[in-house]
Amino acid sequence: MNPGIESLPLRDIHLPDSVSWWPPALGWWLVMGVLLALVAVGLVVKWMKRRRQFNRIALAEFNQIIAHYNSHGNPQQLLQELSALMRRITISAFPELHAAGMTGDTWLRFLDELAAQQSLKNDAIKFNSPLGQWLVSAPYQKRIAPPQQDMQQLLRLCRDWIQAVSLRTKMETTAGVH
Repeated sequence: MNPGIESLPLRDIHLPDSVSWWPPALGWWLVMGVLLALVAVGLVVKWMKRRRQFNRIALAEFNQIIAHYNSHGNPQQLLQELSALMRRITISAFPELHAAGMTGDTWLRFLDELAAQQSLKNDAIKFNSPLGQWLVSAPYQKRIAPPQQDMQQLLRLCRDWIQAVSLRTKMETTAGVH
């Protein structure tokens, strides 16, 4: 034995500290980022699917009303059902606007304003016109005979409005047409 080795100032062996769970390694940050991105994409896809579903339901009911009119030819019933559908779409898509109590010219101006907000391109024909008056007055008359040209223009206007509003709606949840 060497007599000088025990006299050397050597320290005892120290083990390193245990690995901490925080902060995670770079790989875990990447995994969390990918998972968050997938969740965000999933939520956006779900939101878009709900919007398209709302549009499909609204247009399907509109087409059903037209098919019923074509089979029975009752313009008063057509206008009643069309007026009710447009009100239900508005109430479902924009509950914060409190449109349920609107009637008459106020309702027609509201439909025009909503169409303008949703950038409906058809500026020539508006609801707040003699054409739109069929929606508010005809359901309550005993016998009506609107001109076929007026009925076709009104149906076109309603279809354009439904498409514009239901595609561009800012719905947070599924607000299906009931």
